[in-house]
Amino acid sequence: SGEYNPIFYKKDVFDLIDSGTRWLSETPNKVSKVDESSLNRIYTFALLQRKSDGKKIMVVNTHFDHTSAEAREKQAKVLVEYLKTITDYPIVLTGDFNCVASSSAYSTIVSSGVSDSAGIADKKLNNAATFTNYGTSNKIIDFVFVSPKSIGVTTYQVCNEKINDDFPSDHHPVLIKYAILG
Repeated sequence: SGEYNPIFYKKDVFDLIDSGTRWLSETPNKVSKVDESSLNRIYTFALLQRKSDGKKIMVVNTHFDHTSAEAREKQAKVLVEYLKTITDYPIVLTGDFNCVASSSAYSTIVSSGVSDSAGIADKKLNNAATFTNYGTSNKIIDFVFVSPKSIGVTTYQVCNEKINDDFPSDHHPVLIKYAILG
């Protein structure tokens, strides 16, 4: 119950090697939160192996606290400690980080060696807000980070289309196309 950060993948393209959920706290292996966080927050990981060539990729999806910058900074540090343990596979890190690119939490994440796909994409189709709150906000707080030495991002796009003259969510999905290098 509570927070859920799913990772969807095509079963005809990838095999799931390992997966799990950890809490963004000092005790990531049990249900918990940092003191400053309004809610328990998590990250989910999935180690996938591509069937066509056996290449593996680590996908991580998260959701940071929405009320406290201090909580987000602590959550970023917990996440970075986990990312540092992934040395054998390219990383795709996605989520609602509830922070902008000029924030301390964002800086902590990129200090781990991942890059914001918006900044390294060969082709950036738009630079739209990811959080609109149905038209009352205009922030970019959702990101796709990648290991830049092992993943090449060909396109980046925020899917900000309206359906029946309204947005389907308060957040817009971020869509990238990428290639595993090497």
